[in-house]
Amino acid sequence: MRGGFAGRLGPVTAVAAIAACALGAGGAAASARTTAVAPRWQTYFTSARGPSDLTDVTAAGRSSAWAAGTNNAGLYVVHWNGSSWRQQTVPGSKNCIPYSVQAVSAATVWVMCAWAVNGPPTAFVLDNGTWRAVQLPDTATATATGSADVWGYGADIWHWSAGTLTSFSAPGNVVSMAAAGGHVWLLADTGSQIQTGRVTVYEGGIGGLRRVAALGVRVGVFPQIAASPAGRIWVLDQGIGAHGRAAVYAWSGKRWTRYLVPQAADFGSWGLIYDGGSGAWLGPYTHWTGKRWVITSPSGPTLKFELMFVAPVPGTSSAWAVGFNNARPGTRAYRGLIALLGSRP
Repeated sequence: MRGGFAGRLGPVTAVAAIAACALGAGGAAASARTTAVAPRWQTYFTSARGPSDLTDVTAAGRSSAWAAGTNNAGLYVVHWNGSSWRQQTVPGSKNCIPYSVQAVSAATVWVMCAWAVNGPPTAFVLDNGTWRAVQLPDTATATATGSADVWGYGADIWHWSAGTLTSFSAPGNVVSMAAAGGHVWLLADTGSQIQTGRVTVYEGGIGGLRRVAALGVRVGVFPQIAASPAGRIWVLDQGIGAHGRAAVYAWSGKRWTRYLVPQAADFGSWGLIYDGGSGAWLGPYTHWTGKRWVITSPSGPTLKFELMFVAPVPGTSSAWAVGFNNARPGTRAYRGLIALLGSRP
């Protein structure tokens, strides 16, 4: 999955200019600023009934996006068809608690599930209009790269392809995973002890794992990885200790460059994700474009709603985000919602 979440009230104002520094041989100093005008999230869809929530979202294009969460019936899935969000029925999904929804194309979407009652890890896969259940190995998380192709990790790293399972020994303690363009990248803590903060990036393929690069610096707990189809990589370091400064490290293919996250940014553990361009989202409130930081408005949870994960809309500057309203949690007034940043796709 792409991470947990935590509610924190963040400032609403834009952040002043900050400096960033480069790492690696021959690296030159880089600078990054925040936008003067904060783009605004607007509530676009709210569940008709509560209690419910929506905890992940993915977009395959302008006219195809998916969000998943839970309601009284169990798995709750809605689909954007280009004009409206519509609830979908997923057979056999009662008591499923989704931890990720992933669209690998406009026709194929994976919903990764744990269970409210005992049951094996399962994915519900929509492929050309038909849902099917796929049992997965015991796993901490799983990421789809195709209609019949998924990677995951737990005690080991595994690759499930068209029903054939291959396992690989983990090069360390795998802490995050990202998929793009049919490839998968893993971030592993490869120090001599558990959670040393010394992380290395690996690429997974048919032949196994290929070492890409070690970050070269120590990072804090819960680092995250995002990747583009072309193999550009971003690693989020949430900072060491209570006062450690968070940073995003960008891999160019030859070296890492560090960009300090604005101190007032609210990003928690909402998940690092490629933005479809030259940067990455650090959850719904903080965006690194590759040149500057963008802090949205609101810049954190409000009394009206709380957002969690974000899905950039391919080919546009818009993005969807999922969350819930903050009205009386546990009651029927508590409902999942979807917000839109930018114009309607």
